[in-house]
Amino acid sequence: MAPLAGPQVLAMVLATVRNMAGRNIAKSNAPNAIAAFGVSVPATFGTAQLQAIAEAAEVAGLAAGSLQVLTAPEAVAACYAARHAGDITEARTVAFLNMGHGLTQAAVYRFAPPPTENPGAAVQWEPCGEPVCMDVCGDSLDRAVFDEYQRQIQDKYGITVAPGTKQGFRLMQVCHKARVVLSANKTSTIQLECFGPDQVDILFTVDRAALERLCSPAREALASGLKELLAGAGVAADDLHGLELVGGVTCTPFVQEAAAALVGPDRVRLTMDRASAVAVGAAHAITPGTSARFCPALGPGKPPSVLAEWHAAEVAMAAQDTVLAAIASARNELEAYIFATRDAGETQLPELFDSTGTLPLLAEAEDWLYSDEAAAAEDATVVTDRLTALQKQVRGLNIAWDAGIIAAKAATAEADRVESVRLAAERLAATEQDGGDHDSRRMKKADRMKYVLKNKAEATELFKGGNFALCTQRYIKALAHCGKFVDLSAEDAAEVETLRLALHLNLALVYLKQDAARKALASAEDALRIEGTNAKGLYRRALALEALKDYREALEALRAGAAAAPEDTAIAKALARVQAKMTAETDKEKRMYSKMFT
Repeated sequence: MAPLAGPQVLAMVLATVRNMAGRNIAKSNAPNAIAAFGVSVPATFGTAQLQAIAEAAEVAGLAAGSLQVLTAPEAVAACYAARHAGDITEARTVAFLNMGHGLTQAAVYRFAPPPTENPGAAVQWEPCGEPVCMDVCGDSLDRAVFDEYQRQIQDKYGITVAPGTKQGFRLMQVCHKARVVLSANKTSTIQLECFGPDQVDILFTVDRAALERLCSPAREALASGLKELLAGAGVAADDLHGLELVGGVTCTPFVQEAAAALVGPDRVRLTMDRASAVAVGAAHAITPGTSARFCPALGPGKPPSVLAEWHAAEVAMAAQDTVLAAIASARNELEAYIFATRDAGETQLPELFDSTGTLPLLAEAEDWLYSDEAAAAEDATVVTDRLTALQKQVRGLNIAWDAGIIAAKAATAEADRVESVRLAAERLAATEQDGGDHDSRRMKKADRMKYVLKNKAEATELFKGGNFALCTQRYIKALAHCGKFVDLSAEDAAEVETLRLALHLNLALVYLKQDAARKALASAEDALRIEGTNAKGLYRRALALEALKDYREALEALRAGAAAAPEDTAIAKALARVQAKMTAETDKEKRMYSKMFT
């Protein structure tokens, strides 16, 4: 395969973002068309780079004119305007320092409140002068540390560490880690095990003072760049409402000190999320009504024939990705069935499980899963057919065991139903204790909705304050009001169902905070009855089941949650944690049983 050009790589990123956004939109009630994409770029980008972005958009198949490009400083200003929309009541001037790993960009903007005749309009902003771009960034700080310890390793161990080599990459990694650790701690280490031709272990201790000494040229360059920024904007430090810090490198203490030395410590602000301010700002910028300034809309620079070829290649790679994802999903399903069946045979009605006939089948399927034949599969049906055949064989050997498992699940479901009825009665009692709820009036939808939202808002505030008992009562009252809407249109009924879903999810969370696992489970299941694939509902159901030590059911819920929200890191972490707990429990049982026969 020929090497990919830069616009082709960017096209993959744009297509991935589009697909992720499409999946999220499909789960909501939002319109199913993506009207615009906001992409932020460094302020240093010129014509060639903007043309390359336009080429990437065409290769990715984005709708013509949907891509809007703006500089990172403009995106940060848009984020600030959205974040402070409610408190900008008079004009203010704000400086921004965005210090990332590869580039530092600083800018000054003037913000104005909406006009008095249109108070609902968006906050307006405009730049004061041009942004200033500096090479002082995370990478330059890491290189300063790298140069120092490259020299020390040469002097002490006689090892030459060249940048760009495997050893150089390892050293750069630990230098970066040490620099990040020193942002919050006074000391860190430069540690390399089995390093160099003689496989020596290297250990240096580095403190914050040493880091600041190594980075003193960077600090001076940063201070100079900030002074240049204010001079170019025609703004004095005393005229600034604040200097906002964004970007991960602004966590470094000497960066904050340099900012404070210029504008005063009271004007150094951290009111936006450092990591996401640019991305959030780009999203706000493309909202109709903002005063964002976009880069010129340039057309592609490459000939149409080249773009057509790249687009065809992108379509082919996307199709291949779909096939590979289906194969990977089928492999996961087969592997999960093998592990779950093997574990269930040991822990659920083992006296009915035909281990003599079943375990060799599972072992054979597991061996096949990691064989060259399975790795060469070009279609998911190869794997799914194998799973179907295995399931048929296992069921044939374990008819009585299957029936017993089904009966056990039915008994558990009935117990859960009884528990749900009991909890509903408890909720009703809680409502009565809170002054009762005898409101049976037929009210307009808007009037009834006020009661729902009032209780929901009060519950949110109580939750923030840690008053979980009263918070629970407010959510229960909000749910009670949700049951009193009358004569709803289909659209209004869908709105109320969405609200009920959120209330049940929130109630599940509050119960988890109170270690009331069974109540949390009931609320999560109430939510899932409204939307069976809701990732939050599945996740909170799993947390409740984990607290009840029902690791098997928790795993099932987490796997369903992972399928519904593949990007959710909390679900992925919980999946690994619960799997480890179940494995540990199984191992413990095996050890106990083994002692019985020794």
